[in-house]
Amino acid sequence: MKRCTKYFALITALLMGTSWGTLHAQSLPERRQRAVLGRSFYVFPSRYDYQSLTDSITQGATTDYERGRRIYDWLVGRIRYDDSGLVRTADEAWLQRKAVCQGYCELFYRMASTQDMNVDIIYGRGRSPRGLMEREHCWLGLQTERGYILLDPTWEASMPTHDDCLWYDVSPSWFVFTHMPHKKRHQHLIQPITHHEFLRLPFATQRMQQIGWGGDEALRYALTDTIIFPRLRPTEAVQYVEVPRYGLLQVGRTYTFSIRKATPCRIYLQQGALIVSERKWQVSPDGLQLSFAPTAPGPLHLVVEQGGISRVVVEWTVTR
Repeated sequence: MKRCTKYFALITALLMGTSWGTLHAQSLPERRQRAVLGRSFYVFPSRYDYQSLTDSITQGATTDYERGRRIYDWLVGRIRYDDSGLVRTADEAWLQRKAVCQGYCELFYRMASTQDMNVDIIYGRGRSPRGLMEREHCWLGLQTERGYILLDPTWEASMPTHDDCLWYDVSPSWFVFTHMPHKKRHQHLIQPITHHEFLRLPFATQRMQQIGWGGDEALRYALTDTIIFPRLRPTEAVQYVEVPRYGLLQVGRTYTFSIRKATPCRIYLQQGALIVSERKWQVSPDGLQLSFAPTAPGPLHLVVEQGGISRVVVEWTVTR
């Protein structure tokens, strides 16, 4: 009974804004105020000094932007996502080498603080390709010489590949497609969007820049009209000189596909049983070019074959 009463008091204190330190100074979170953003967040106490570890990781880095990237890469490469959802503190993440978003953020915060870096843990909602995430999510803001940047090591570590570091220093216009903070000021947009507008946005990431979308332009279109983006998968094999920027294509309409190879590979366009091999593409100063009009509805794939392995790198949907 005493234990239940104690936990009830702790929860009540958090909800009412009471300082946790007055209840149990050694085992409860410390309050951390960031006056620059007016943001308060809680970080659980740590039994470890991460100074020597972080000094080693950031050795040779001369800016907070570089130091942040070194810490970020270390977390992404060594801490895996905790499917049990139980590992939430910096120390637990360090000891178990796994964590949920709070654990990633708290460990980044602990390590970055040893370098006197200005870090914020930001709370809100996230959107995955499957839709709005049910649980609250958290990510990071970091003040650097290049300005205030947004990053999400949890999502980077959860990806099957990490070849383009998609979630470090993401443009605010792209970040808001997938991350909606509780406080508008943490969007870092000149004109913040509402929660209702966020719910209407499609899933999109900064990777869309590879096919010609700018973040501000994409956000403007998405807020004023229904828009679906193509599905892009990471690849270093090709560069997109010109491909359809919208995810929905129409039967009978002709589209231009202009691709430049960055590494040795073969490419082809596939729709069902129809395959337009590389031999049917024209050689142009920009690489390979194809004019193609879909004849039936269904998925349309751009495929890269490399080392005997074929991978879909862009996917559109053809409609009537």
